[in-house]
Amino acid sequence: MSLDLETLRYGGADTGRLRELFTELGFSRFLKAVRAPEPTARAATYRVLTTREELEAFARSARAAGRLALDVLATSREPMSAHVCGVALACEPGQAVYVPLGHRYLGAPAQLSMSDIDAVMGPLLADPELPKVGHDVKFCEVILLRHRIGLVGVSFDTMLASYLLDPEGKNQLHELAERELGAKMQTLDEVAPKRRGQAQRALDEIELGEASSYGAAFADVALSLTDRLRPRLRVEKLEDLLVQIELPLSAVLAEMELTGVLVDPQALAQLGAQMTTELAALEQKAREIVGHDINLASPKQLEAVLFDELKLRSQRKTKTGRSTDADVLEALSEEHPFPGVVLEHRAIAKLKGTYVDALPRLVNPGTGRIHTRWGQAVAATGRLSSQDPNLQNIPIRTELGRMIRRAFVAPPGSVIVSADYSQIELRVLAHLSKDPVLVDAFRAGQDVHVRTAMEIFGVDQAGVTAEMRRRSKTINFGVIYGMGESALAKRLDISRAEAARFIDACSRICAAATACAALRRSASRRTPPSRGRRRIS
Repeated sequence: MSLDLETLRYGGADTGRLRELFTELGFSRFLKAVRAPEPTARAATYRVLTTREELEAFARSARAAGRLALDVLATSREPMSAHVCGVALACEPGQAVYVPLGHRYLGAPAQLSMSDIDAVMGPLLADPELPKVGHDVKFCEVILLRHRIGLVGVSFDTMLASYLLDPEGKNQLHELAERELGAKMQTLDEVAPKRRGQAQRALDEIELGEASSYGAAFADVALSLTDRLRPRLRVEKLEDLLVQIELPLSAVLAEMELTGVLVDPQALAQLGAQMTTELAALEQKAREIVGHDINLASPKQLEAVLFDELKLRSQRKTKTGRSTDADVLEALSEEHPFPGVVLEHRAIAKLKGTYVDALPRLVNPGTGRIHTRWGQAVAATGRLSSQDPNLQNIPIRTELGRMIRRAFVAPPGSVIVSADYSQIELRVLAHLSKDPVLVDAFRAGQDVHVRTAMEIFGVDQAGVTAEMRRRSKTINFGVIYGMGESALAKRLDISRAEAARFIDACSRICAAATACAALRRSASRRTPPSRGRRRIS
């Protein structure tokens, strides 16, 4: 075997391949250590359109090009309240226009309006045969719907595409531009630098000369990213998921955000007063227990009372001292009544601050409704998220949580309809495992959780209480997802021996389903759902 020694000389790492590998594997810390090529300013031609004639000429170009990229630029990411500054449009890579609509600085020139956008671009935006692309199209659609402008024919969303390809990666437009195109986009901080002692200028306060390239780039980059990401979606067999599920869902979510939800401010005010009374009673109870005033919201004061005065055993330490988090207080509440008072006070105070006090402030003065924002590209599992406010996290098992939910009301003459899949995970498992007990139960229209409760607790159907069914449900899902006896014991507040007995009983009742679930958990770290969504477990 002959070797040329020169070919064996180490010439340094292939940073390009390293970055590709680390990006694919999600090794963010390693990725930061590998020097990336400096992103370059994008070579592009951007124009500002301030007359109806210029906009009409662009509309003809877009019609001829057969596609349209768009973005709506506003003063915030809250589409129901943000002031619209302008619209970015592109139909060819490297060329884009910015249509200013609401720049309000001293000496600002005459600008077009949303009615001009509707009159000139409206027919294109409403044409299902003309493909539209963008980044976070839902945001644009809500703003357009606010102005009674329809958006039909959306064929690609670079934010959703990036999310499907890498559910745990970053999918902001400027990050994608740098990572996928090697191009640097201007940030608002660069266009409107922060100055000491002065508030940063909002986008609508920036002169058109500065704002044009910043704004137009949004449509230009989205168009180029579409050409870059669409082939990758096809290779990964994710294009159908985008087209058939995510894009139609995005349109539905836009309508939901626009519609909002009605709340009863009087009910919230009454609930707030009730909570204030309950918090005061708990604070008085705490004073009686410890013999002096204490701020139950102060971790330092709690630490001193729990571990120095009451001499309870410290469970865990943090950088700032002995922990007083919920898990610690739960454990300590078995030894002394004071931690239980603190837990109850925290739960009520959190509900009051997060919902009862906050919800009235979030009511849009123009609609009288709350318009939460639905996050479609946040949770790696594909679940929706909700923010400002988070409407998915209101407790339902406590009476106070149920009272908060009752404050969400329908307008006169309407009702709120609540719908949910019935035991959907168990139905899927029955389909996959062909477990005869599960299959027979579903075919007979039985409640599987009730049936499991009958077997575990040794009662007939009439003897199954709501609490038995709740425990049975926890056990069923615990067995499916591999929950051990320790976790189940903690979840149900029972002994490990009793938890082990419940798990064994459930495993015997649905042996085929239990075996199927265990096999799928152990077979592979990569779990490919039927629609192709990528999920590494």
